[in-house]
Amino acid sequence: MAKKKKQDTNNQPSLFDNFYNNKTDEPIVSQDEIWPDNAQYPLNIKAKNVKRNTETEVKKDVKNSSKYLILTGFTSLSYIIHFFTDQNTVNFNDTLLEVRILLGWSEDDINQSFKTYKGSKMLISEESKKYWLEEGFSILHHGGAVIFIIELIKERKINFRKSVPRHLHAKIYVGDTHAILGSANFSTSGLVKQTEASIRVHNDESNPFEKKMYDDINLIANNFYNRGKDYNDDIIKLLEGLFSPVSWQEALARAIYMLLDRDLTDDYPELKDKIENARLWTFQKQVIGEAFSILQNQGGVLITTPTGSGKTKLISSLKLIIFHNLLENGKRNNLYCTTVAPPLVVSKWDKEKVNNLFPEDKTISQGFLSTTEENKNRQDAIQKIRGANILIIDEAHNYLNSDSNRTTIVTEHQASNIILATATPISKKAEDLLKLIELLGIDNLEDEQITTYIRLVKDGIFRKNDFITLKSFIWKFMVRKTKDEINSIIKNNATHYERIEQRNFGYANQEYKTYETNETEADNQIAEQIEVLAKKLKGVIYLKQINRPVFELETEEDNRKYIEKRIESAAHLAVYNVQSTLRASKICR
Repeated sequence: MAKKKKQDTNNQPSLFDNFYNNKTDEPIVSQDEIWPDNAQYPLNIKAKNVKRNTETEVKKDVKNSSKYLILTGFTSLSYIIHFFTDQNTVNFNDTLLEVRILLGWSEDDINQSFKTYKGSKMLISEESKKYWLEEGFSILHHGGAVIFIIELIKERKINFRKSVPRHLHAKIYVGDTHAILGSANFSTSGLVKQTEASIRVHNDESNPFEKKMYDDINLIANNFYNRGKDYNDDIIKLLEGLFSPVSWQEALARAIYMLLDRDLTDDYPELKDKIENARLWTFQKQVIGEAFSILQNQGGVLITTPTGSGKTKLISSLKLIIFHNLLENGKRNNLYCTTVAPPLVVSKWDKEKVNNLFPEDKTISQGFLSTTEENKNRQDAIQKIRGANILIIDEAHNYLNSDSNRTTIVTEHQASNIILATATPISKKAEDLLKLIELLGIDNLEDEQITTYIRLVKDGIFRKNDFITLKSFIWKFMVRKTKDEINSIIKNNATHYERIEQRNFGYANQEYKTYETNETEADNQIAEQIEVLAKKLKGVIYLKQINRPVFELETEEDNRKYIEKRIESAAHLAVYNVQSTLRASKICR
């Protein structure tokens, strides 16, 4: 049993420090153990000094084959879909022409496997989307991968057969260059997790002995496959059975679950260890899920969470998922990432970058952008911003001044994915909202919205509904969590936050206290006299110049009301300034 760690009272943890105990189920492996080459004997072993599996060799062989044959005693629908929609491994439009799969288990087992499908992600063609939408099915998220597999089966690029007689226990994988025979089923457990052993032989004309072994294994596999019964139509029916028309209420509930409760790492099992090592809190995972969904649909996201919520770690984990998503979709050349941060937190961003081992990731200080002095640091910073496909702006509220150097430079970015982060509430001024839209990218707006945006920028005149329109633009990009919302999430997921005794997590409730000022009756009489006199002030100083408002005054009545409001406001401002000067303590403000 692992010993409980004693609390270090001298080193007070920060608001969301984690207190996981690092437990492991890894076997004890002697440093003197020697294993044969995994390319010849694929083994699933994960220990302190050894990490290897059968899946690595299977993926290599699939990549180098035009045809691939799989005989498996057991598999899972999740793994089939995940494996054959991984474009880094399988490319049916390039090298791979056909995959044949012989299922060696009973029909009941097949049906049960399909019922437990958890989903995988895949982009599909617009034609396919149109067809399935006309059929009344949603194409949200996991549906695309299922449809992609159905299309491959219909095109006979993947062919399924069921073994006759049933319950075939053999596990054989045959490609153009290699054949694998052993104990590993075609599943995550068989190819990665369980302790399995196989032999892999090369189809090598220069080695007659190994060539003969390859030919024999190939013959055995083909004989078993040819005995099998065609199962394509049955598999298609099972796959199509995963779809069902639903009410809008159920669709909404599913969408909420996908954003708030689903573990995003289910889509990227390769990242699960890294994300778990980040030790994210529940609300941070929710923010990542929402932000990633918005990025996929809009290309930009504005994350607003309070100070102490761990934005750096949160966004670094989001960045890792973006990297993997780009790689998975064949966009290896779009990984260049630039983070712009205040000087005092650059090192914090760099630390997270090292922890996650990002390949193309640069952090620059916003100080280099504020100066007009031309130097190498400034030029390098500008080049990194313009070259970034992923751009992260920390403390985004510092970039709302249209006249500042740093705002001008950042606005010229060409990034396909932009993340703005701030702990400061966003101003409600129209100009600030317009600048946020510029930073997020106006090309992410719809045509009608772009027309409205151009009119507002050109005229500088805002109608009554324009503020609502601008806010609706921003809400499309925003993920927002307040202190109260975070406290509520912590309360509803209490077990996730119980890491150490006598430790309260979340944001403290503010308790206001009053104090006596010990004023005399004479003081009160003087204050009342000052108030009476102050209310006679007109505030003429505020009426020397009345600027035209940013919103449009459509009628003479609108003009009259606006002038009356300005005169009334001037008097109130004069009273406020007198009262403000008399206050005994700035705390009273």
